[in-house]
Amino acid sequence: LNVIHECLKLRLEQRPAGDPSLLSIKQLVRECKEVLKGGLLMKQYYQFMLRGLATDAQGWQTNANIDEFEEDLHKMLVVYFEYMRSWIRMLQQLPQASHSLKNLLEEEWHFTKVITPYIRGGEAQSGELFCNIAGMLLESTGEFLDAGLQKSGNKFWESADDSTALDEIRRSVIETSRSLKELFYEARERASKALGFAKMLRKDLEVAAVFSITSGVTCLLEALKKGNYVKVQIPGLEELQVFVPCGLMDQRPLILQLLNAAAGKDCSKEPDEIAEYEAYLLMSKHGAGDSTTGSDWAQWDGKLLKLVPQMETVDTLRAMKVENLLLIVMQSAHLVSQRKAFQQSMEDVLTLSREQTSSQPLIASALEDLKNKALQLCLKIDQAIDQVEFMFTSEFEAEMEESESATLNQYYREAMIQGYNFAFEYHKEVVRLMSGEFRQRIGERYIAFARKWMTYVLTKCESGRGTKPRWATQGFDFLQAIEPAFISALPEEDFLSLQALMNECIGHVIGKPHSPVTGLYIAPRNSPRPVKVPAPVRCHSDPPNPNLFIPNAEGFRGSNFHENDRLSSVAAELHFKSLSRHSSPTEEREEPSYPKGDPNGAARRSWELRTFISQSKDMAARQSPMEAVRRSIRKFEDKRYAVMKQRNIIGQVCHTPKSYDNVMHVGLRKVTFKWQRGNKIGEGQYGKVYTCINVDTGELMAMKEIRFQPNDHKTIKETADELKIFEGIKHPNLVRYFGVELHREEMYIFMEYCDEGTLEEVSRLGLQEHVIRLYSKQITIAINVLHEHGIVHRDIKGANIFLTSSGLIKLGDFGCSVKLRNNTHTMPGEVNSTLGTAAYMAPEVITRAKGEGHGRAADIWSLGCVLIEMVTGKRPWHEYEHNFQIMYKVGMGHKPPIPEKLSTEGKDFLGHCLESEPKRRWTASMLLDHTFVKVCTDEE
Repeated sequence: LNVIHECLKLRLEQRPAGDPSLLSIKQLVRECKEVLKGGLLMKQYYQFMLRGLATDAQGWQTNANIDEFEEDLHKMLVVYFEYMRSWIRMLQQLPQASHSLKNLLEEEWHFTKVITPYIRGGEAQSGELFCNIAGMLLESTGEFLDAGLQKSGNKFWESADDSTALDEIRRSVIETSRSLKELFYEARERASKALGFAKMLRKDLEVAAVFSITSGVTCLLEALKKGNYVKVQIPGLEELQVFVPCGLMDQRPLILQLLNAAAGKDCSKEPDEIAEYEAYLLMSKHGAGDSTTGSDWAQWDGKLLKLVPQMETVDTLRAMKVENLLLIVMQSAHLVSQRKAFQQSMEDVLTLSREQTSSQPLIASALEDLKNKALQLCLKIDQAIDQVEFMFTSEFEAEMEESESATLNQYYREAMIQGYNFAFEYHKEVVRLMSGEFRQRIGERYIAFARKWMTYVLTKCESGRGTKPRWATQGFDFLQAIEPAFISALPEEDFLSLQALMNECIGHVIGKPHSPVTGLYIAPRNSPRPVKVPAPVRCHSDPPNPNLFIPNAEGFRGSNFHENDRLSSVAAELHFKSLSRHSSPTEEREEPSYPKGDPNGAARRSWELRTFISQSKDMAARQSPMEAVRRSIRKFEDKRYAVMKQRNIIGQVCHTPKSYDNVMHVGLRKVTFKWQRGNKIGEGQYGKVYTCINVDTGELMAMKEIRFQPNDHKTIKETADELKIFEGIKHPNLVRYFGVELHREEMYIFMEYCDEGTLEEVSRLGLQEHVIRLYSKQITIAINVLHEHGIVHRDIKGANIFLTSSGLIKLGDFGCSVKLRNNTHTMPGEVNSTLGTAAYMAPEVITRAKGEGHGRAADIWSLGCVLIEMVTGKRPWHEYEHNFQIMYKVGMGHKPPIPEKLSTEGKDFLGHCLESEPKRRWTASMLLDHTFVKVCTDEE
């Protein structure tokens, strides 16, 4: 205990004097948490060891000896809270603050719930702190919205004066609309994360309801006795009045957990048989509810139960200020049902004051402030939408052509719809945060905003065309989500006006169809029921057919009504389809040869229709439907192939055997899985790279396609031999090789897919030195692994170094690599071919070292060039346009300039890489011992 106490004191004394930076505060928070966990563990162990050695009286005296330890533990908790508040405030100032803020808060809140029940006064302080943080997040969201609107508005008004040309106005409107949509999106993310955290706090903290004692303590005690309640006596807490239902008298662990919940302890992680049990306790103190003393509560003559809770629970309950009578449950989900049941049984002596709140007044007050700030953000969002509407409306009042105004209005509507969608989502979520009086207030805001949106739609949006447009989906969902309690609170006049506005808005948004045939119903004369004409899918050239003739029932007297209706429907459908498929505005349609007045016309048409249907049935009976489909497809394909052969688009299959099988025996690992090629993601000197999906497993891979001349056995063999060397190498910093698939004119190489792009892409603006050190270490490790296996890469550059989402650097693209005959010696003349990219080539590669060739040292020169690229964001020799210029400079003995902003260690590392003499150039294993790459990763 003394050792941990000294550790606490040391941490408190070494606290930084000023506010820590964002980079260091995370480490400080981590250290605080470690000290708090260690201190609590030691405190519990100390109390456990002394509990069996001392009597009750001695135990109280022994626990008094750790008061100083408790005080320092509480001080460390306060320091942790201050760091948390500063950390969140710093994160809010970042542009994309919404990305990881909620996960961070949830993690810290779960940690706080575990430790604070064992620190005196910690529960109330932690609940208040995190409620304040959630309120601060909502406030900062409103400030972020105001600042973004002001910035966008200033730019808009500066570019939208009277002298501005129309093109400038158009550009200004488009840019402003885009920035406003981004603003609403980020504000939506921030508000969503803050509200999600606030709802989690409400769920964990609001486990109590408050009742006012209206008939006096004596009447309350009589009612409790009549209801068969049991009074719980706690030693040392005689002023605290606790009652539980009689059914809990034999379940002491459950009552102890209810007392822990009253003290602020999280009971959600208790065993299921306890945590899921729906029970409650009643709690009050002397003088709560009236001006009487404890003598009134002492009149209880009912059942009694004596319990001894944990010491931390007793300390918390002793310090609690209980107003009136509290009903407390273990989980907030149980509160509504338990509160209603208790309220019905005690409605004569008690009145409900608060539906849902915390058992501790400090936390209850913080929760009220949080809900007020959530309501204030509703007003902020409402005002933001008004500002956007005023901004664009005032601009469109200027003289402008109708077509141009319509185009710009479309951008304006997109921004407004984004803002309204943000407001819809926020209002629906904030309703779930409220209770009691706050729920009534949010109900008024909810209906007011629904009216606002419907008014905007009626005045600013065009009427629909018979279907619900996509942009109105969230608005209609918002209207459907209005709770009945909100509507029932409206006066009759307001309800009728809201109903009329809804009907008008729905009619305006959906509108009427432009085509008269959509959903058309025609009732023939003397027909027993209407005949539905299906609406066909017409081409743009198909005009409506208002003179559609449908036979009536008189022509079908020989059959029953159902058959007549069915045939008339089929006739109408066939006739209508013939018009829609084979007609155009310029064609003359053939009219029926039967005169309309002919009484036998309908009968003749009926007879022809019956004949057509019977012939179709006979034909279908003679052959299988699928067989007819297959025969038609074969005829169509044969005709298509004949035309393509005639035009020399395709050839024909040659059955002459070729000596191709010998080429396939190259000894490479063949792929055994089914795959499907995706999009092209890169192209280099030696082939193209595509994404590829393993159909069997769903794994995403990269596939490199290398093309060569047909029957070029030498090239195939050389490429296969070069790839063969990578089959047995597996390393985290090397791109993994899966296998190869060989065809007549191309070879497919399947490799690991790196999802975060290349080092060349992320280095375009230059990287910070701590990132450069980390990447340089991983690249050097990868080069060292290759060299230990006797492999020279020969094409190391930023475009061939890949990043993964896990933060690893992987060296890939081994199309130029070669296997050395001697793995034990590093010699300059190990390779005699010139391959690679000129800007990264070593001098001996360009000069061919007077015929001696080059070796593994060439990769080290390329490593130095990659380091320059990471520092400057540009490849070496970027000022030269042609490769011959670069090769001339390097061949004459020049080196790329070393960046000035690189540290001394970095310059020294780079100097060892860019030695003109390959024999003096450091090897990869030597570079790994350099201080520049002595960095620790997160995994280490």
